Amino acid sequence: MERLAPLCPPKLAKHIHTPEDLYRQPLIQCKVQMFQWKGWFEVNQLPPPTHYGLRFDRSSMAIAAAVDGLGVVLESTLLAERELKSGALVRPLAGSTREAEYVGHFWCIRGGCAATKRSRRSRHGCSANSA
Repeated sequence: MERLAPLCPPKLAKHIHTPEDLYRQPLIQCKVQMFQWKGWFEVNQLPPPTHYGLRFDRSSMAIAAAVDGLGVVLESTLLAERELKSGALVRPLAGSTREAEYVGHFWCIRGGCAATKRSRRSRHGCSANSA
């Protein structure tokens, strides 16, 4: 299970104390992501914003844009794990909002790894593990 949360650099996080503060920030989206900002605001019982910031077709590009201070990205904490651990990104609303949870990515493993025993084979020979 993945968790989607608003992520931004610490400098930008100083201006985000409530979910409503996000309305005044550029909201970065990954357009191929199953769960978008509109859904996050709905999960948190807030009306969706009328404006958004940059849109990318890759999560890695959306995360990089947030690291560069271009806005707040709604992204998987699993995909942004390295940036969160290094402090390049933070979760400014951690503990005060609901994070969206979903299964959105699968791991493909080659060979006879022990992990494949716990997973099911796809028709392409990849092991599908929910993250």
